[in-house]
Amino acid sequence: RVAVTGASEEGVFRWSEAEAALGANFSADAIGELTLDSEGLIADLHGTKEYRAHLVGVMTKRAVAAAV
Repeated sequence: RVAVTGASEEGVFRWSEAEAALGANFSADAIGELTLDSEGLIADLHGTKEYRAHLVGVMTKRAVAAAV
């Protein structure tokens, strides 16, 4: 499962596209081309919605790389 916290206006959510990609190939490369839709993400003085969406991808790749 891929759960994302600290990025959404609604709280914790699951990133189902990343789950599907990692289910087929559990490697950081499997989610290399995925992008998270920024709709519904938090935008504040620390970052835009688009920045947070990008950061979710970066942190997910790092977590998978550390796990393998």
